Amino acid sequence: EQLLKVNDILPEPIEYLFLQPKDWLFKNNQEQILANKPILDDSYSLIGFDQEKHIVVYKLDK
Repeated sequence: EQLLKVNDILPEPIEYLFLQPKDWLFKNNQEQILANKPILDDSYSLIGFDQEKHIVVYKLDK
């Protein structure tokens, strides 16, 4: 995915992802997100969500 390519270029990879249903990354990984599974080749794991604000938080597995 594009984010993994971006992480390769950056001095430090993006550690946290804050995703909302309207986000492209959420839409492309919706099945895994709704099943509370890791996303982006298992690079990011779910650490929490806020149902009221509709935000899902994923953290990079180091």
